Amino acid sequence: RIKEILKEKGLTGVELAKRIKNAKGEPVTPQYINGIVSERGSVSLDKLKELADACREEGLKTVYRSKR
Repeated sequence: RIKEILKEKGLTGVELAKRIKNAKGEPVTPQYINGIVSERGSVSLDKLKELADACREEGLKTVYRSKR
């Protein structure tokens, strides 16, 4: 669903990566975003909230909650 939302919003993984910060306060890598989008990587709830905020899409908050 994240991939669909990015497309709807006209965002690329690179643009989304620039909006999300890691523990050091630096942007996460596009590879990190790609791993989440393709469901190869894991994501913390805090990071998932940042993703949702960055996309301004509440639906993202439920994408991974349903997979727990």
